[in-house]
Amino acid sequence: MPSKIVIDCAEAIALQKLNIAFVESATAGRMCSEFSLTPHSGDILRGGISCYEVFIKEHILKIPPKLIKEFIPESAEVTAALAQHSSKLFNQTLMWG
Repeated sequence: MPSKIVIDCAEAIALQKLNIAFVESATAGRMCSEFSLTPHSGDILRGGISCYEVFIKEHILKIPPKLIKEFIPESAEVTAALAQHSSKLFNQTLMWG
């Protein structure tokens, strides 16, 4: 059962006729899973990728190894790069709030 905040968030996304996609590392797919259990999942959820291991970040999501070595895999810099690269995979527009 998803948390109330996830249910409320899914409803707000649906009301705005938006959708959502996830690229998760430390959460290993938990957010995508929670959103998939909401009543609005079919209307809003585009999908998700779990990239827990660095190999997936580098080879599937095309994050430069130099960036990961310069910072750490869970850094804000790598997370921003993941968001940029994954938005292309999911044909999404990034929205920062």
